[in-house]
Amino acid sequence: MQLKLNINCKVMDYKYENYRTQFLTKENKLIMPVQIPEEWIKGSNPKENLIDERLKALLENLGHYY
Repeated sequence: MQLKLNINCKVMDYKYENYRTQFLTKENKLIMPVQIPEEWIKGSNPKENLIDERLKALLENLGHYY
């Protein structure tokens, strides 16, 4: 998937099968903190360019906050 944004994702913590993350601009300004369930990550396969639909929707929606 290609985004028309230049963003970074920083994993802050992992608890109860959830990743606590922060999405940042290329200038390291916080866009928003997000908890991402582990199942969204497991439902993705970068080798086959597949991404879980819920994770894809999250990334697409980041553009509205950027």
